[in-house]
Order: sequence, then C-alpha cells, then structure tokens
Amino acid sequence: MAADTAQFHKIFVEDHGWIDETMYQQIFAISQALPGSASAKMLFCINAVRGGLGAGFLASALFW
Repeated sequence: MAADTAQFHKIFVEDHGWIDETMYQQIFAISQALPGSASAKMLFCINAVRGGLGAGFLASALFW
C-alpha cells in the first residue's frame, strides 16, 4: 500500500501536477482514516478532483 501511495504522489503531484502537495496530504489523511483500501480511495479522490465523479468511478472500476 505504501508503494502505491508513493507512486500516486510521483505521478499526480510531481509529474503531472494534477493536485498540489496540500491536496495530496489531505486526500492521504482521509484515505488512511476510512476503512478499506487506501490506494483505491486515493485513486478515486484524485480522479474525482481532476475530472469529476464520473472520472473517479471510472478510475476505481479500472483499478479493480
């Protein structure tokens, strides 16, 4: 799980700049606090912020 979240940081914050560091930390904290897979929740949230709820659901479906 830690490898996934580190990779998400590299891709979405550093490489593409889809979200900033503060938003990443907030999404990470919420994902850790809620039950279930933190990676899946982070992927949904990042894509929902970037492209809306449809993009979030699509990313989640493709992640599974």
